[in-house]
Amino acid sequence: MSDERMIDGSRDYDCCRYFDLIRRIEEFYADGEITPSELNRMQDMRGETLINYQVALGMLKHMDPKAKDYDKLTELVDYLRRCWQVMSQAYYRGVLVNRDGEEKNGAPKTRKKMVLNVRGEQAALVASVVTTTLRRETDMENIDSELDKLSPAEKERGAGRVVRALEELERDKMNAARTRLMDLERIK
Repeated sequence: MSDERMIDGSRDYDCCRYFDLIRRIEEFYADGEITPSELNRMQDMRGETLINYQVALGMLKHMDPKAKDYDKLTELVDYLRRCWQVMSQAYYRGVLVNRDGEEKNGAPKTRKKMVLNVRGEQAALVASVVTTTLRRETDMENIDSELDKLSPAEKERGAGRVVRALEELERDKMNAARTRLMDLERIK
Protein backbone atom coordinates (compact mmCIF):
# COMPACT_ATOMS: atom_id res chain seq x y z
CA MET A 1 0.00 0.00 0.00
CA SER A 2 1.40 3.34 -0.97
CA ASP A 3 0.25 6.62 0.48
CA GLU A 4 0.70 9.40 -2.05
CA ARG A 5 -0.83 12.34 -0.18
CA MET A 6 1.58 15.06 0.88
CA ILE A 7 1.84 16.11 4.51
CA ASP A 8 1.79 19.77 5.36
CA GLY A 9 3.26 21.20 8.56
CA SER A 10 -0.08 22.02 10.16
CA ARG A 11 -1.98 19.94 12.72
CA ASP A 12 -4.27 18.82 9.90
CA TYR A 13 -1.95 16.10 8.60
CA ASP A 14 -3.57 12.71 8.77
CA CYS A 15 -2.11 10.88 11.74
CA CYS A 16 -4.37 7.93 10.96
CA ARG A 17 -2.00 7.03 8.11
CA TYR A 18 0.98 4.90 9.02
CA PHE A 19 2.94 5.79 5.89
CA ASP A 20 2.41 9.53 6.48
CA LEU A 21 3.85 9.07 9.96
CA ILE A 22 6.84 7.08 8.67
CA ARG A 23 7.57 9.72 6.04
CA ARG A 24 7.34 12.47 8.65
CA ILE A 25 9.61 10.58 11.06
CA GLU A 26 12.16 10.14 8.27
CA GLU A 27 12.05 13.92 7.71
CA PHE A 28 12.73 14.50 11.41
CA TYR A 29 15.73 12.17 11.41
CA ALA A 30 17.10 13.14 7.96
CA ASP A 31 19.86 15.37 9.33
CA GLY A 32 20.86 12.93 12.08
CA GLU A 33 19.77 15.15 14.95
CA ILE A 34 16.54 16.13 16.63
CA THR A 35 15.95 19.74 17.58
CA PRO A 36 13.73 20.68 20.51
CA SER A 37 11.05 21.96 18.09
CA GLU A 38 11.13 18.63 16.20
CA LEU A 39 10.87 16.82 19.51
CA ASN A 40 7.85 18.93 20.48
CA ARG A 41 6.23 18.22 17.10
CA MET A 42 6.82 14.49 17.53
CA GLN A 43 5.26 14.66 20.99
CA ASP A 44 2.19 16.40 19.51
CA MET A 45 1.93 13.74 16.79
CA ARG A 46 2.29 11.01 19.41
CA GLY A 47 -0.53 12.58 21.42
CA GLU A 48 -2.79 12.83 18.36
CA THR A 49 -2.21 9.21 17.40
CA LEU A 50 -3.00 8.15 20.97
CA ILE A 51 -6.27 10.12 20.91
CA ASN A 52 -7.21 8.51 17.58
CA TYR A 53 -6.52 5.06 18.99
CA GLN A 54 -8.42 5.71 22.21
CA VAL A 55 -11.46 7.19 20.46
CA ALA A 56 -11.60 4.30 17.98
CA LEU A 57 -11.24 1.78 20.81
CA GLY A 58 -14.02 3.52 22.75
CA MET A 59 -16.25 3.37 19.67
CA LEU A 60 -15.44 -0.33 19.29
CA LYS A 61 -16.19 -1.06 22.94
CA HIS A 62 -19.67 0.40 22.67
CA MET A 63 -20.46 -1.04 19.22
CA ASP A 64 -22.59 -4.13 18.80
CA PRO A 65 -20.31 -6.99 17.64
CA LYS A 66 -22.95 -7.86 15.04
CA ALA A 67 -22.87 -4.36 13.51
CA LYS A 68 -21.91 -4.03 9.87
CA ASP A 69 -18.72 -2.02 10.51
CA TYR A 70 -17.54 -3.92 13.60
CA ASP A 71 -14.82 -5.90 11.79
CA LYS A 72 -13.67 -2.83 9.90
CA LEU A 73 -13.44 -0.82 13.13
CA THR A 74 -11.55 -3.67 14.81
CA GLU A 75 -9.04 -3.62 11.97
CA LEU A 76 -8.75 0.16 12.25
CA VAL A 77 -8.22 0.00 16.04
CA ASP A 78 -5.29 -2.40 15.57
CA TYR A 79 -3.90 -0.19 12.77
CA LEU A 80 -4.18 2.96 14.92
CA ARG A 81 -2.43 1.17 17.77
CA ARG A 82 0.50 0.48 15.40
CA CYS A 83 0.50 4.18 14.40
CA TRP A 84 0.63 5.18 18.06
CA GLN A 85 3.39 2.67 18.79
CA VAL A 86 5.55 3.89 15.90
CA MET A 87 5.13 7.51 17.04
CA SER A 88 5.96 6.56 20.63
CA GLN A 89 9.11 4.76 19.52
CA ALA A 90 10.12 7.67 17.29
CA TYR A 91 9.51 10.18 20.08
CA TYR A 92 11.45 8.28 22.74
CA ARG A 93 14.28 7.65 20.29
CA GLY A 94 14.18 11.39 19.51
CA VAL A 95 14.55 12.18 23.22
CA LEU A 96 17.71 10.03 23.29
CA VAL A 97 19.08 11.51 20.06
CA ASN A 98 18.42 15.03 21.34
CA ARG A 99 20.07 14.29 24.69
CA ASP A 100 23.06 12.57 23.01
CA GLY A 101 23.40 15.59 20.71
CA GLU A 102 23.66 17.87 23.72
CA GLU A 103 26.32 15.62 25.25
CA LYS A 104 28.51 15.29 22.12
CA ASN A 105 31.68 16.33 23.93
CA GLY A 106 31.31 13.61 26.55
CA ALA A 107 32.53 10.04 26.28
CA PRO A 108 30.42 7.68 24.18
CA LYS A 109 27.87 5.84 26.23
CA THR A 110 27.70 2.10 26.27
CA ARG A 111 24.24 0.65 26.37
CA LYS A 112 23.51 -2.37 28.50
CA LYS A 113 20.91 -4.99 27.70
CA MET A 114 18.17 -5.50 30.21
CA VAL A 115 17.41 -9.11 30.99
CA LEU A 116 14.04 -9.82 32.53
CA ASN A 117 13.64 -12.95 34.55
CA VAL A 118 9.88 -13.53 34.64
CA ARG A 119 7.99 -16.61 35.70
CA GLY A 120 4.44 -17.73 36.40
CA GLU A 121 1.87 -14.94 36.44
CA GLN A 122 4.42 -12.40 35.23
CA ALA A 123 5.20 -14.55 32.17
CA ALA A 124 1.47 -14.89 31.48
CA LEU A 125 1.10 -11.12 31.64
CA VAL A 126 4.02 -10.59 29.24
CA ALA A 127 2.58 -13.24 26.89
CA SER A 128 -0.84 -11.55 26.99
CA VAL A 129 0.50 -8.40 25.31
CA VAL A 130 1.92 -10.37 22.41
CA THR A 131 -1.29 -10.70 20.43
CA THR A 132 -3.26 -7.72 19.16
CA THR A 133 -6.54 -9.22 20.35
CA LEU A 134 -5.36 -9.52 23.95
CA ARG A 135 -3.77 -6.05 23.87
CA ARG A 136 -7.00 -4.58 22.51
CA GLU A 137 -9.07 -6.33 25.20
CA THR A 138 -6.66 -5.21 27.93
CA ASP A 139 -6.78 -1.59 26.73
CA MET A 140 -10.57 -1.76 26.39
CA GLU A 141 -10.95 -2.38 30.13
CA ASN A 142 -9.63 1.11 30.90
CA ILE A 143 -10.73 3.02 27.80
CA ASP A 144 -13.74 4.78 29.36
CA SER A 145 -11.60 6.32 32.10
CA GLU A 146 -8.99 7.36 29.50
CA LEU A 147 -11.64 8.94 27.27
CA ASP A 148 -13.05 10.84 30.26
CA LYS A 149 -9.70 12.67 30.47
CA LEU A 150 -10.16 14.10 26.96
CA SER A 151 -12.03 17.32 26.32
CA PRO A 152 -15.23 17.10 24.25
CA ALA A 153 -13.45 18.93 21.40
CA GLU A 154 -10.61 16.38 21.40
CA LYS A 155 -13.11 13.52 21.38
CA GLU A 156 -15.02 15.10 18.50
CA ARG A 157 -11.86 15.68 16.43
CA GLY A 158 -10.72 12.12 17.12
CA ALA A 159 -14.11 10.69 16.18
CA GLY A 160 -14.05 12.67 12.95
CA ARG A 161 -10.63 11.29 12.06
CA VAL A 162 -11.72 7.75 12.89
CA VAL A 163 -14.86 8.06 10.73
CA ARG A 164 -12.79 9.47 7.84
CA ALA A 165 -10.34 6.59 8.21
CA LEU A 166 -13.20 4.06 8.15
CA GLU A 167 -14.59 5.69 5.00
CA GLU A 168 -11.15 5.56 3.43
CA LEU A 169 -10.80 1.88 4.31
CA GLU A 170 -14.09 1.27 2.51
CA ARG A 171 -12.92 3.26 -0.55
CA ASP A 172 -9.60 1.37 -0.58
CA LYS A 173 -11.41 -1.96 -0.51
CA MET A 174 -13.75 -0.84 -3.30
CA ASN A 175 -10.81 0.35 -5.40
CA ALA A 176 -8.98 -2.94 -4.81
CA ALA A 177 -12.09 -4.87 -5.89
CA ARG A 178 -12.41 -2.72 -9.04
CA THR A 179 -8.74 -3.29 -9.84
CA ARG A 180 -9.15 -7.05 -9.46
CA LEU A 181 -12.18 -6.94 -11.77
CA MET A 182 -10.28 -4.93 -14.38
CA ASP A 183 -7.38 -7.36 -14.15
CA LEU A 184 -9.76 -10.26 -14.71
CA GLU A 185 -11.24 -8.50 -17.76
CA ARG A 186 -7.75 -8.01 -19.21
CA ILE A 187 -6.99 -11.71 -18.80
CA LYS A 188 -10.01 -12.74 -20.88
